Amino acid sequence: MQCDVTNYAQQAALFQAAERHFGRVNIIINNAGIAESVPLWQDDKALWKKVIDIDLSAVIEGTRLGIEALQKQGTGGVIINTASLAGLYPQAMTPAYSAAKFGVVGLTRSFKGFGENIRVNAVAPSFADTKIIANVREIVKNLAPLVPVETVIDAFMLLIEDESYSGDIARITPKYGVSVIGRTSKDKAKL
Repeated sequence: MQCDVTNYAQQAALFQAAERHFGRVNIIINNAGIAESVPLWQDDKALWKKVIDIDLSAVIEGTRLGIEALQKQGTGGVIINTASLAGLYPQAMTPAYSAAKFGVVGLTRSFKGFGENIRVNAVAPSFADTKIIANVREIVKNLAPLVPVETVIDAFMLLIEDESYSGDIARITPKYGVSVIGRTSKDKAKL
């Protein structure tokens, strides 16, 4: 089912379709994302607003709809939001993207210990070989090694399967792999 994540009626319909098809929703992944295609100071068409709409506003709505669905079921579940290293470290070349991803990190951290057996976490990968870098793949590869998509999947699975994570951010880099930031040294020993 296709869904324009900036169309909140379509997002709600997607949740309803999943509930009808599967009987319930256990895992929600808010993963849509785009980046600026021109420098912000040259963006005379306000394309940056589309970045905010897709990368932040739609994630907020997906999280809201996810919590609503999980509360209605009464059995809990997990929501994983896709952030980025750009949400942890400012990016001069993509400031709107960075601002949106900082917002996703802040949103996710706000749900630490939310309760009701509902957990909200986020992944924050470095550049991975996905469609979002298609137009700049060679430039990006010259800046730093790409994170294998499999490593990003490992981070998703960690946050889904380990129920101790709530409001946490899994940082994913080519050099250090997956590390969950903001955890105590006792918690980090589990990784």
